[in-house]
Formats: sequence, structure tokens, C-alpha cells
Amino acid sequence: DRREELTRAQLRPVLLLDAALAARGHDSAARLELLRAVVGESGAAFLGHELRGWTRARFQALDPAGREGVLRDLLARFFNMHAHPVADEAHDLGFDVGACLFAQLTQRLGRPELATLFCAADEVFFARPESPLRLERTETLAEGHSRCAFRLDFA
Repeated sequence: DRREELTRAQLRPVLLLDAALAARGHDSAARLELLRAVVGESGAAFLGHELRGWTRARFQALDPAGREGVLRDLLARFFNMHAHPVADEAHDLGFDVGACLFAQLTQRLGRPELATLFCAADEVFFARPESPLRLERTETLAEGHSRCAFRLDFA
């Protein structure tokens, strides 16, 4: 399907870089460290683009249905996952990812450790001072959990 095709296109450069580093004698740990940095930075740039303009005031000005609609629109832009909003009174925003194509594809390739690289992009972006949101995520599919539980608060 188209979603998988697009996710494969995102994963392909990671696999190629990993193979090139392996061919040059880099061990697995060194390759993963470098790949984590590359994927983290490129993924953070993508997230910054997608979340530009998000502010607490703008979000809170919406009624609950409007907030859910904005969140659903945002989630629809991420073709590599299937997610749904979750009400969580302790956080400004919440959603659960029930299926992640990165986790599925890397598992099928016998390289499940690569899925965590894409999780790292979230961590890089949301930890930055300029990020409009802070992330609390205690479970990920890439780590073997049944979901990725995203809980976000405006900075």
C-alpha cells in the first residue's frame, strides 16, 4: 500500500548508510550511534515543520471538538503510523499509536533495533527549547509494547 511504500522510502537511506558504515568496518554499536544522530536530527527537522505555529493559546482557544479535530488532522500527516487521540486530563494532548510501519518493516527485515532510531527523532525534537510541546512517552511499539503512548504538554 501507499503508506508502506512511503515508509520504505524513509527507511531505505538508513539501511544504505548502515550498510556503507558496516562495509567500512564500523561495528554495530558505532553504526547505531551515528544513525541515531542522523535520524534524530532529520526527524526533528520534520517535526519542527509539522508543528510550526502550535501554541498553548491557539490550542486552548478551541472547543474540545476543535482540539480533537486539529489533533486528528496532525496525526493524519504521519503516514507511517495509525494513531488515535486519547483523553488524558493530566496532559494537554494525548494519542496512542497502535501500529507503526517502522516497527513492522524493521521487524520483517530482521533489524528491529532500527525502529528505535525513529522514536529517537521524537525525543530529540521535543527536548529542544524551541519545541512548543514536551513529550512524555513510557511505551513504544519498537520496544515491544502494545502501543506508543504519546502524552504532550505545551512548553
